Amino acid sequence: IDANGNALSINPKMLALINKVSPQDILGHNVLDLDYVKDTKSEDAIQGALSGKPFVKEITTTDEQGGEVHRLCTGTPLFTADGKTLEEVLFTVEDITARKKLEKEIALRSKNMEVVVHERTKSLQEKVDELEQFQKLTVNREVRMTELKQEIEKLHTKLKEHGIDYTPV
Repeated sequence: IDANGNALSINPKMLALINKVSPQDILGHNVLDLDYVKDTKSEDAIQGALSGKPFVKEITTTDEQGGEVHRLCTGTPLFTADGKTLEEVLFTVEDITARKKLEKEIALRSKNMEVVVHERTKSLQEKVDELEQFQKLTVNREVRMTELKQEIEKLHTKLKEHGIDYTPV
């Protein structure tokens, strides 16, 4: 795009993106007049680039089948050697639909993973609680058994002190 917004060159992929058949449909014409630029509300970004401000803009459109198409548009002002005068704007459009689809899938899987982790954590905590309860019961039982053994030993000692020899069966 020259400093006035006129298309200087275009590749076949870009022609297809903006629904033009021939380079002559666009070359020499002002890009701000293109339906694609108007439909994507990119006029302000391109105007900014024409005044020396680079831009990066994500846009969402629909294809012929009604599906969402995501694109990343960039405008990079190119200046003359002295760096003061705008000579051209390099305008690129990249199809990022596949990336957006993957980002959406990753977000969904991440959300699902959070639910699974929460459920498993809850299940594990329940098992830990059961095991702690079991441990308390068994430890208390063992402590009580030790106390009873000590009590039996004391009683054996008392019986021996009174001259009774008792041997359990």
